[in-house]
Amino acid sequence: MKQPIYSFSAVVRGEDGTEHPFHVEIAAPEDTGEGDSVCMVSCPFLRAKPFSIFGVDHAQAVELSRRFIEINLEHLAGHLVDADGAPVELPPVPAASTGSP
Repeated sequence: MKQPIYSFSAVVRGEDGTEHPFHVEIAAPEDTGEGDSVCMVSCPFLRAKPFSIFGVDHAQAVELSRRFIEINLEHLAGHLVDADGAPVELPPVPAASTGSP
């Protein structure tokens, strides 16, 4: 996986109170050679292996990668908390990190 442009760690707390480590990394977007862009995403809480998220351009590929993580957390009824147990949210992707040419 390329150098991450987005990295975030927390703890996922389930509805039943169980807690699991959470870490996500989104690699810099790349051109696919077919007119769109792709980001590799690593989030072991959701999938054991890194996976690809595509977009029409670099900015969309990055934002869809983040949204994929957010939507899956909602679907699993997981809530992100910090080490002290305080609720946290996935931060936005910094604008300068989209890798747009």
